[in-house]
Amino acid sequence: MMGLIRRAENAGQEERSARLTSQFWWGLFAGFVVCGVVFFGSSNAREKKLTISIPNGLSMMVEAKGNEIGPKELLEQMYAEDFVKAGLVNWLVAKGYYHVSDARLSKALKMDLCDAIPQQPLSERIARATACADKEVASELRQMAQRRDVPFHYTGKVVTIGVPGVRRNVPPSGRANTCKKDDDLAGKRIELTNLVNQNQIEVLATGYYTCTGMTGTVDIQLSPSDARKLFDGPLRKYQEAIAVVLN
Repeated sequence: MMGLIRRAENAGQEERSARLTSQFWWGLFAGFVVCGVVFFGSSNAREKKLTISIPNGLSMMVEAKGNEIGPKELLEQMYAEDFVKAGLVNWLVAKGYYHVSDARLSKALKMDLCDAIPQQPLSERIARATACADKEVASELRQMAQRRDVPFHYTGKVVTIGVPGVRRNVPPSGRANTCKKDDDLAGKRIELTNLVNQNQIEVLATGYYTCTGMTGTVDIQLSPSDARKLFDGPLRKYQEAIAVVLN
């Protein structure tokens, strides 16, 4: 490990410097972690400094009390430097380790978690698809999605509620009408929540009405009985609620 570092020791000075080539820079980081501690050699000095220089004129200094520095202290100092932090993160990604908030993680799950699944022959497709789904990470993610756990949770939006003015257009209780072009709501089971008192009802959007494209039109039409349940009384001309698509 220490062979990666060329020491420049001057009389009366406690600073140690090292010149590292590009290919050894992140290998040095890995070596520090594996070795556990970095020894500075002298037993008399109370505080030691190690200047690590990398290509493009960049460098950083790490400090230790006594003759050694442990991995936790070393990593904390290295992680505090933005340019070093970026290098550490990229080095870990190259080794297949991702932070949970790194957008590259989703791509890695898609591209690297499972073997490629061919379309044909069918038997091989089924076998590989099953093997992929049975992997521990894939299995847990699929279960989370089915349960709608975060981050696969339902999201809601504020919608305008109305009751049809023509009796024959009124949906049955438990059903709702939506605009035919509203792919987000049409044909879906929807949970509606009162913005004021948190009253909730569930309806199935099986009916349709003509989309006018005009402002002031409603997003969902309910039966008078469902509107009373949701808003604790007769519906005013238009009222708003939060709509969450359940399936």
